[in-house]
Amino acid sequence: MCGAGARVHVLQFDGLCRRCDRQHRTCIRCKKNVPKAALILQQGVVCPNCRSHFGPALKRSKPKGEYATCSGCHKHRPLAGHSLLKRPLCIRCLAADRSVEVAAKNRAYWLRALDQRAAVLALNFEYAWCQALFKEMAVWCTARSDAAAVVYRLPKYVPTVSRLDSSFSSIQQITSQSLLETFSTAEMRSAEMVFSFLAYKGVKLPSRDETEAHADLRRIAGYLDAARLSPHFDLLKRFSERAQEQVTTAVAARSTRLKLRAAFALIEKAGGKPLEQGVIERFLREKPGLRATLGSFITFLREMGLEVRLPPSRGRARNVVKNDDALLACLLVLDRSTSFPELRAALAGCLVGVLGMPLEHILRLERSELRASPGSVWLRIDGQPIQLEANLADGARRYLQVRDQIALNRGPLFCGRPISQRVHSQSVTRLLRKWGISTTELASKGRSWLKKGAAMP
Repeated sequence: MCGAGARVHVLQFDGLCRRCDRQHRTCIRCKKNVPKAALILQQGVVCPNCRSHFGPALKRSKPKGEYATCSGCHKHRPLAGHSLLKRPLCIRCLAADRSVEVAAKNRAYWLRALDQRAAVLALNFEYAWCQALFKEMAVWCTARSDAAAVVYRLPKYVPTVSRLDSSFSSIQQITSQSLLETFSTAEMRSAEMVFSFLAYKGVKLPSRDETEAHADLRRIAGYLDAARLSPHFDLLKRFSERAQEQVTTAVAARSTRLKLRAAFALIEKAGGKPLEQGVIERFLREKPGLRATLGSFITFLREMGLEVRLPPSRGRARNVVKNDDALLACLLVLDRSTSFPELRAALAGCLVGVLGMPLEHILRLERSELRASPGSVWLRIDGQPIQLEANLADGARRYLQVRDQIALNRGPLFCGRPISQRVHSQSVTRLLRKWGISTTELASKGRSWLKKGAAMP
């Protein structure tokens, strides 16, 4: 009513603050408003003027004995003793171990709370299929997370499911292309649990390449919209149309976006001035990192009749860590690592070094293409099985133990975020560079070993 904050129960979505809650209560004797009660009875409240007409208030007797919160059942009970760790226990928990019983009752409580909250939140959706989908998703989430955590996270999924409810009349209408048109990449990443459940229901989600390509096209549209008032907008638009004609894959879309970003930065720096050689040289002195992606736009300007060229680059020392045996370094990391990202990067680097294939091809492998048995580990490449060496097979088994606990026994071999999509190559190369390992060096050595027919070191 007043707009102030109010504390409400977890299953309650609106409430009154204390002031508004007391605003309309009246005295049970004189019927006047009672903003501050002098006595609270079962029949109602009593104002200070009528307090003398009622008997004295009952004094509450203090509980006898010492009370404490039991460490077993988490209830405030009379203290009966302490555990071996000096924690308080009630008389029931002192007599027997009730940890399994308490955990079961706690989970049952939160499951009932989850059912109630899911039923209330499902009323926000128009279609019955969406309401049923939301309730089923709530139960599905409890198998992957604590029920109490799901109860508190469930309202965060309502906006995403509401978009599905307003955009589709049935779950059969949801496709990967329609999801890309409805949600941005950041929205799909923030509601990862909802889209993982859609994949569990059989909905085909957009792949990482499709998501990245769509995001790059959105950024390109943003660059064009931001440069609409520039006098060089026509040049930028024609350059964008020519570049987008070649967009067929996610790599091409990203390359086009980087080229257009450099061109947009140059136009923004030039302002109302013509695009002359001096403007380009001053721009590259300030932002030398955009030199490689600016070359296509410079070539386009020359085709348009402008006498400009890309100035020569100034050589600079690069701090590159050289590793004489990158594959052995990957094997060492794979043997000693304990975290999932490090195991994932180390195994991917080892496979690049052994097979001599690009990292992007390795990261596209599926979980079903790597099979581990007690005696050997087999990797299937283009339909042909390859048995891994013993030192690499041990690391692959360790990786599969950690990986299958996160993403089950399906999906991409090198899963990322969400788990239904493969990891991005930049996440792997970032760790490899941290260890002083180059994927180019790994792939070249792998090809040389395969050519010579030598065994893996």
